[in-house]
Amino acid sequence: KLNHPNLPSIVDVIEDEDRFLIVMDYVQGNSLAHALEEYGALPQEQVIDWAKQICDVLGYLHSRPQPIIYRDMKPANLMLNPDGKITLIDFGTAREYKDRNVQDTTCLGTPGYAAPEQFGGKGQSTERTDIYGLGKTLFHLVTGVNPGELPVYEIKPIREFNPALSSGLEKIILKCIQENPADRYQSAAELMYALEHYDEIDDIQVETTAIDNIPFEADDFSDDGNVYMKVMTRIWTNPGICRVIVKIAKRFPLLFIPINNLANILTEWIDNWRSRPTALPFL
Repeated sequence: KLNHPNLPSIVDVIEDEDRFLIVMDYVQGNSLAHALEEYGALPQEQVIDWAKQICDVLGYLHSRPQPIIYRDMKPANLMLNPDGKITLIDFGTAREYKDRNVQDTTCLGTPGYAAPEQFGGKGQSTERTDIYGLGKTLFHLVTGVNPGELPVYEIKPIREFNPALSSGLEKIILKCIQENPADRYQSAAELMYALEHYDEIDDIQVETTAIDNIPFEADDFSDDGNVYMKVMTRIWTNPGICRVIVKIAKRFPLLFIPINNLANILTEWIDNWRSRPTALPFL
């Protein structure tokens, strides 16, 4: 009854007195757990692309007439096909969501990835349960750290393990793995939107470089070219400032000042300061 490009086709269902077997198509490729074993932490942009594919298939499962909660999201259950497509496998713990149920009848899930509500006493599993599992999976993929080896339900920012990772992605993962389901993303579609715009919630931090330690001297103002070059050098060698300018240009392309206009403005501004041979106040 399921038909989605990120799901294997069900060939047969076999049921007897004490067993229920689902026969699915063979899926080519290796699991993301295998990729972690071989390479360690995986590239952030690739992980985000996989996450969006997973959100798409979770949205499909959750939107069935009787919503299906997967309940066992982890790298071992995500197959990477040769064409780069992710396939979600192993529906052994999946269940249909029932409006009247107070909690799950059977507590199942993988420690480290399973949400608190999967182990009883905190309500039944919902689509937000799968959001939690995906958050823990993303944590594992970008850090290379197995959440099952950390204290139960411990939440650590991904940049504690790798400061080069996106702060926007860090915020997304932290929201996914909140203990209270109400504090997580409420749907796969909401999480998908956040992933598509993760760079827009990155922290804008102006980094300092060695050139910031070079003071302005009175002699610098004796030649327009010298001070102009010094100001421009200080701006364009600071990666933090460059990132801010690029972000502004991406968000407001029609308002962004062309580089030559910026140079003219700076030159005029410098001329006005020639009579004040002191350090520029903001540099």
